[in-house]
Amino acid sequence: MKTPRRSPTARASRKRAPARDRLAQLEAEVQHLREELEAERQAHEGHLESQRELEISRERYASLYDLAPVGYLTLDGNGVIHEINLAGASLLGMKRTAILGRPLRVFAAKADQRAVLRHLTAMRRGELSTTTELTLAGNDPAPRVVELRTVRAHVDPTSARGYRCLATLTDITARKQAEEAVRTSEERLRRLYAAMNDGLVLHEVVYNASGQAADYRLLDVNPAFERITGIPRERAVGALASALYGNGAPPFLEIYARVAASGEAQSFETDFTPMGKCFHVSVFSPGQGRFATVFADITERKQAQEAVRASEELNRRTLQAMPAHIAVLDRQGRILAANQAWEEFGAQNRAAGEPSATVGANYLEVCRRATATPDASAADALAGIEAVIAGRQAQFTMEYPCHSPQEQRWFHMTAVPLGAPGEGGAVITHLNITARKQAEQALQKAHAELEKRVAERTAQLARTTELAQAERQRFYAVLETLPAYVCLLTPDYRMPFANRIFREWFGYRPDRKCYEFLFDRSQPCERCETYNVLKTGGPQRWEWSGPNGRHYDVFDFPFTDTDGSSLILEMGVDITERKQAEAELDNLNATLEQHVAQRTAELRQSREDLDRAQTVGQIGWWRLDTRTNALTWSDENYRIFGVPAGTPLTYETFLGFVHPEDRAQLDAHWQAALRGEPYDLEHRVLTDGQVKWVREKAYLEFDSEGQLLGGFGIAQDITRRKEAEAQILASLAEKSVLLAEIHHRVKNNLQVISSLINLQADTLQEPAVRASLVELRDRVRTMALVHEKLYESQDFARMNFADYAASLLGYLWRAHSPVGTQVRLIQAAEPLGLPLDLAVPCGLILNELAINTLKHAFKGRSDGEVRFSLSQNSATGRIAMAVSDNGVGLPAGFDWRTADTLGLRLVRVLAQQIHGDVEAGPGPGTQFRIAFPIPPAS
Repeated sequence: MKTPRRSPTARASRKRAPARDRLAQLEAEVQHLREELEAERQAHEGHLESQRELEISRERYASLYDLAPVGYLTLDGNGVIHEINLAGASLLGMKRTAILGRPLRVFAAKADQRAVLRHLTAMRRGELSTTTELTLAGNDPAPRVVELRTVRAHVDPTSARGYRCLATLTDITARKQAEEAVRTSEERLRRLYAAMNDGLVLHEVVYNASGQAADYRLLDVNPAFERITGIPRERAVGALASALYGNGAPPFLEIYARVAASGEAQSFETDFTPMGKCFHVSVFSPGQGRFATVFADITERKQAQEAVRASEELNRRTLQAMPAHIAVLDRQGRILAANQAWEEFGAQNRAAGEPSATVGANYLEVCRRATATPDASAADALAGIEAVIAGRQAQFTMEYPCHSPQEQRWFHMTAVPLGAPGEGGAVITHLNITARKQAEQALQKAHAELEKRVAERTAQLARTTELAQAERQRFYAVLETLPAYVCLLTPDYRMPFANRIFREWFGYRPDRKCYEFLFDRSQPCERCETYNVLKTGGPQRWEWSGPNGRHYDVFDFPFTDTDGSSLILEMGVDITERKQAEAELDNLNATLEQHVAQRTAELRQSREDLDRAQTVGQIGWWRLDTRTNALTWSDENYRIFGVPAGTPLTYETFLGFVHPEDRAQLDAHWQAALRGEPYDLEHRVLTDGQVKWVREKAYLEFDSEGQLLGGFGIAQDITRRKEAEAQILASLAEKSVLLAEIHHRVKNNLQVISSLINLQADTLQEPAVRASLVELRDRVRTMALVHEKLYESQDFARMNFADYAASLLGYLWRAHSPVGTQVRLIQAAEPLGLPLDLAVPCGLILNELAINTLKHAFKGRSDGEVRFSLSQNSATGRIAMAVSDNGVGLPAGFDWRTADTLGLRLVRVLAQQIHGDVEAGPGPGTQFRIAFPIPPAS
């Protein structure tokens, strides 16, 4: 059977079928390639968009890094600077391009360059974080002090040490200045304590095996102890009294042991034979087994009293040895007894027909009969004797003439009570003083001179006592007015003393232990560091949180009480606001350091992470398009200005948030920035009725052709910093007012003393005593004028001595009228500033020289001239002060160097105190010149 033949059409169709299949396959492959190319194109465009966003984020972070208010640096292992922001370049005082590639240590002051090297060495040893304080190099009078913090960041194969470090520079100049002010205040308190004039010694009693007091040991002494006793502090502290004073037995052991055991204070005066001096000693006990002695050298006063007693004894014996006429009267005036001289005297002076004034006669009747004669002395004698007998007068004396026809005679009569005043009777003595009139006058003159010297010594001792009391009072006044708490603590946790601030802040219960009334605890605090002082024997500083929730910078010092017991002197300064500001600053720095350390990863993070960082740092960014006036803010910027996020903004709406008083200034700064000037300012904004402080910093943006696009900047909320600065300024102002008030009160107290002395002088009749009090008044006025000038000035450390001298001399010229109106005063003084410890001695020297000139230089003359000059040698720095006159000059043979007058002695002593040289120039007239060095300003 044959197979049927196919047609040509069927054969052609059968051949085209594989071609169609191949074509369909090729079309499918082409479509697949097109889809893959489209997917790759879209992926590429997404990658390009990501790159653009990453670049924008990098630029924004770089702006934030550059405009941060803290200096940021990147260092290699050798300390070479590779990166630095604008704030860091501003602190180092150079352009950023000049800083990069240079070692950090070259920007430190020469004295701190080794500290930078030690800092870098710590990094090399593997420490992850290190902090150092250093002073930057520069020619400023007050160079900047910064805190350098370094964090070891990441490995860098290109670095010489194989790693890079991230560092911050924080300006702490203001904080260091505040700390220096606190140290200066503490030094002033220490100098006040060291300047006490009375000796102060703290002791502890040493008991034997049976519990009896056998000796006592010196625990501490003040500088006045060394000056009064001549015993060095090194030899005294720790020594037993029996060995220290060289007499084999502890002086006054019984008294001191009784005070240490009972706590009852006692005072006494004694002649201390080992030193050949007389002391007034006050003893009190600050604790069981301990006592303190405060003693003053009263040797000169006792010598003066002994001289007075010797003078009185001499007068008494002299009167007893005189050939006096003596009679004893009863209460009615009858003569009970009389010596032979009285009888002879009565017989010689009896008038004709009158009975003699002998035993049994009434002497008052005799005097009454005599009053009928022209002799006026008879009536005075009668009144005086009656006053003595009646007790109205302790003694009556008079001199009277009793002439006879043969001779002229003078008699001295004395009437004193017979026994106690008013009990009855009197003793009458008559002494013929005719032949001894001149000798008695000479004796009276010598006695007056002796009384004058005794009065001068007494006044000097009184002034010394008053000054010591004033010094102690000022010391306690300073403690009471300090803006910090001060207290004393015993080893058993009790508090014998607390100043006003402590009492107001924490209350005060001396009968309870500190942890009981402060924290209501039954046991000592576990974290209390105060009592480490008793273990180490040295001072310490630490920070303490009080029961009122505030923080204090605490200074503890070992302190020995007056009885020799160990105490702790503690002072605390409230640093709560500073701690809060530091904590906020540390938080901000820690946050920023974390952002810097992770900057590579943060550049890849989303906008949300960047906004979160801005919120932590309270820094927002903004961009203003000047072509469209469109203002773009970050979320943090909306929060800072209190505006809902997403609110459309323009430059004009931004000005509406600015405080009305700051708008004109801000607009002027922005217009200036558009002209190329820097835009960096602080201003206020109003947020929901609240005032905030904002710091803004920006730079301009230009396109590739240099056309202005707008500006980009940051805004930082600095409200808390402003508040902290205001509190610091208020604290400094309060301390300035406190110092001014101290000088004002000292001046007022001295003026009161001057007025009291003046009133006392007006009640005295003796010219010599009145003159001494007037000189004392002028010296007190001299010291008061120093504090008055310091109170009126703005600088409490130094005083314009030329202005002070003009006021002092003007007062002396007015007070010593009429001489002051006749003598012309010429002043040639440079306006030199002297510290207080030089101004007071110089003022007293000027006072003594000026008064000496007014009193002695122009005797017998109706006019004259006094010159005062003050200058400083530019080569040596020494100051020269001179007082000269054209008066009578110094007496022939008078050596002012050995003169015993109080004024010249004061000049010599005060000149030695200020390390000065005193010279007396040649005539005519008198010239004194004092040259002394001046210490540099602290």
